Amino acid sequence: MTDCFQGNPDGRIALILKKMRVESGLTGKIQYSDTKASRINVNLTIVQSTPTGYQEFGTWTDTGSFGGIRRHNGLKPYKPGSLPQISENNILRITTIESPPYMMLKTDENGTEPLGNDRFEGYCKDMIDIMCTMIDKNCQINLVEEGTYGNFDSSKQRWSGMIGEIIQGKADIAVSDMAVTGKRQRVVDFTDPFDMVSFSVLMKNPNSIRAASSMFFVFNAFSVNVWICILVSALLFSILFHIMTKFTGAPDSIQSASGIWGRRNVITMNVWFAIGSSMMQGTGVFP
Repeated sequence: MTDCFQGNPDGRIALILKKMRVESGLTGKIQYSDTKASRINVNLTIVQSTPTGYQEFGTWTDTGSFGGIRRHNGLKPYKPGSLPQISENNILRITTIESPPYMMLKTDENGTEPLGNDRFEGYCKDMIDIMCTMIDKNCQINLVEEGTYGNFDSSKQRWSGMIGEIIQGKADIAVSDMAVTGKRQRVVDFTDPFDMVSFSVLMKNPNSIRAASSMFFVFNAFSVNVWICILVSALLFSILFHIMTKFTGAPDSIQSASGIWGRRNVITMNVWFAIGSSMMQGTGVFP
């Protein structure tokens, strides 16, 4: 009996795969490990989409390392690739903006400002440190020159701020509390939103304290006209429901073993049914 979900390292297919060698595969040389059923020496090519077609961007190996990453200066302006372009010296250039508590400038105890990436602190700074450690790359953090997130200037036909620096090739990525808009999504790629922002407005009624002392305070939820419309609609529904039950042959009462009980088909019972239904309450017991 063979279990399809359990590998057999000594099986016939496994032995064939171990001996197989393909020198010119699409992913490079294809060969399998002698100790486990997995490929070794995997070398994948990373490409990016450009206005002129796909261009080679870098390589990735089965050890999880990136290599051979280089820039392509032939990209048309305002049409960046979908992948961050890491410079030739293997430094990830990051543009950001000062926005507490996400990114802040810090000073030493003697009042001097540290140099390099140490002059920054905040949530985004911590995230950048972890990200660069995971991808094993050096990063260079710079404040955006124009001090803005990025907007499109129709008169100059160019983007400003951090979006503009990414498009112009001055930075590889931007890390900040930037809002995702439709216009920005057309020119750069965003990661999944970290926080969804929603707005609510609360207004205080100047007469709320005086009105709360009244026994009819609950009726202040709607205006007089709205209450009149609610009562009229409930009354019209009750009358129409009563007429329908009269002409559709509905039973006038419900017969039980001990005699007649339940709702008789009268207008008061239909009004009670309409009120109970509008308040989403049961109408099994009637007055």
